[in-house]
Amino acid sequence: ASSFLPLSHVSASQLIADGAVSNTPFIDSAFSVRSQPRNTCRLCFETNVKHLERHVLQYHIKKPMYLCPHCTFSSFYSPTSVKDHIKTRHSLCSPVPIDVRNEYTELIQSVYDQCFLDDPNTFLNRIFLRQVVANRSLLYGYDLEYFFSMLVYAS
Repeated sequence: ASSFLPLSHVSASQLIADGAVSNTPFIDSAFSVRSQPRNTCRLCFETNVKHLERHVLQYHIKKPMYLCPHCTFSSFYSPTSVKDHIKTRHSLCSPVPIDVRNEYTELIQSVYDQCFLDDPNTFLNRIFLRQVVANRSLLYGYDLEYFFSMLVYAS
């Protein structure tokens, strides 16, 4: 049993008074809605993600999606790297990688949804969570595991 006070029993005003969070989270430049990048991954908080599916494949699924048809070389996310490999290592062969993403369609969609699809309440929780993480040294005495479970897995 944790000796920390569960965060559910701590009011927002108490967190503000203790300095754990700002009472103006949308004005604070680090957390303002205007300064939030449009494509921030909800799983790893990577910001300014330009290639959403590639991000999902490279950082979260991490399974070979593009295969060399002539050897065991593969890439999690880049058909170009496999094509370049084929050109340099199998120069007499057609540089066409095998694309196996269709075998993982449901997994890719599920992880994509977790990374980039948000309802407004979850988005606001993520902003609040990032602010708390940035100031976690000020949360000494609060049960952080409980707090994370309440925000991260609330959907």
